[in-house]
Amino acid sequence: MFKQIKSAIIWTYIYRFRKFLVQLLIVIALIFFIEYFYRDIVEYFKISGHKDKIFYVLLAKWAIFMLLISFLSVRIYTILKKTKKPPKPRKLSKKEIAKLAQEIIESKKR
Repeated sequence: MFKQIKSAIIWTYIYRFRKFLVQLLIVIALIFFIEYFYRDIVEYFKISGHKDKIFYVLLAKWAIFMLLISFLSVRIYTILKKTKKPPKPRKLSKKEIAKLAQEIIESKKR
């Protein structure tokens, strides 16, 4: 029974944060792709003798990494930020309801 409860809780959170999880998986895939692409470009520049351009490629790689990490940080912040709950509407008494109804009727007559 404990396993069922644990599984239900996990699937509830997966369903609740599915958009964030998809974005997280996309960012991780992009990081792996960028790393693979970076290694390929660095090897090409080493072979072709353009070692002075490797520095700029490294800067571009880390700039993209920082953009992706900042994107995830903002997403996490917005998820964890507590939203203010609207105040609960109070119950109106019968006299207040009658008074409001009378005001609405009078405003429509004008």
